[in-house]
Amino acid sequence: MDKRDLILDNLRQEQQKAEDLEEAYRYAKRELEEEGFRLDHFSRGIRERLESKIDGVQSHLRAVTNQEAGDYFSIANNVFQTYLETNDQVYRLQLAQLEDKADELNQNYKKQSILQEERIENIYHKLKQLEQE
Repeated sequence: MDKRDLILDNLRQEQQKAEDLEEAYRYAKRELEEEGFRLDHFSRGIRERLESKIDGVQSHLRAVTNQEAGDYFSIANNVFQTYLETNDQVYRLQLAQLEDKADELNQNYKKQSILQEERIENIYHKLKQLEQE
């Protein structure tokens, strides 16, 4: 194997590393997207269950006509509203964490991609120098 063959072999290896890097990035990005979908589904499910419970309690309290029912109605609404707000806050926090992970993934990929492109360019430069000799 001469010097040119070694350089070409190195080039193929670096190009494969670039492809592997891109494939790993796409996989990690899909995983984050799926985690976001699961988070949306979970949060929506909790909200729907809470709203269903609210409707059930409200229906029951509407059937009672005395003053105590009005007090219980107010208390129940406050409790359920607190649960809904807490669910929304947790959802937003987890979503922000996912977005931070996605940003970090994108930044790392860009850095690694640039470094890999520079390695490939250096190999092309070496190959060009060799051909000029």
